[in-house]
Amino acid sequence: MNDIQIYIALSELISIVLIVQIWKNEEYLAFKLLISAITLIPFIGPVLYFFVSDKTPPQEISLQNRGARGEYTHNFISLKPVLDRFKKKDHNDLKKLNNMEITVDWKQIQSEGDFYDIFLPQIQAPEWHGRNLNALIDSLVAGDINLIEPHYTIRNINIASVPEHLSSFQLIILNTFNKGIAENRGIKIVNE
Repeated sequence: MNDIQIYIALSELISIVLIVQIWKNEEYLAFKLLISAITLIPFIGPVLYFFVSDKTPPQEISLQNRGARGEYTHNFISLKPVLDRFKKKDHNDLKKLNNMEITVDWKQIQSEGDFYDIFLPQIQAPEWHGRNLNALIDSLVAGDINLIEPHYTIRNINIASVPEHLSSFQLIILNTFNKGIAENRGIKIVNE
C-alpha cells in the first residue's frame, strides 16, 4: 500500500463517521443523500461536509437586519451632520481643555477623602473611580478613564499647610503627579 492509498483510506474512514452523524440528524432525505455523496469525495469530501452542513444557530431576532436594504447606511447618513457638528464642538473644547488648570488647595484637605473630593470632580472622574492611590495612578498615568485628560496644569497651593498626619499622603500624591510628567502625559505641576 502506498501513501496515497493510506490517505484515501483515512479520508474514507472519516467520511463514514460523518455520514453516520448525517443520518442520525432529522434532515430531509434529499439533503442526507446529497451531503453523503459530497462527503465520500476523497480528501476534500470531509472538508466540504463542514461547509455544507453548518449547524450555526440563527442570530437572535434583535440582532438580525430585517429592515429595508441599506437601512444602516441610511441611518448613518442621516446622523452624519449631527456627528460632524459634535466633532467640531469637541475639537474646540479640547483646545480650551489644553489650557485647563486643576487646583489642589492643601489647606482645605484634612483627610485623604477630602483630597479625592477636591481633585476627582475637577478631572471629571467617573462615579466608579476608586478613591485610592492605585486608581489615581491608573487614571493619571495610564489615562483614558476621566472625561478631562491631560494636557493640563495641576496647581498645588498651600503645600506647607497640610496637616502632619497627611504629609506622607501628600508626598505620595505629588510623586504620582510627577509620574504623569515622567510618562509624558502632558501634565504640568506648579507648587506654591
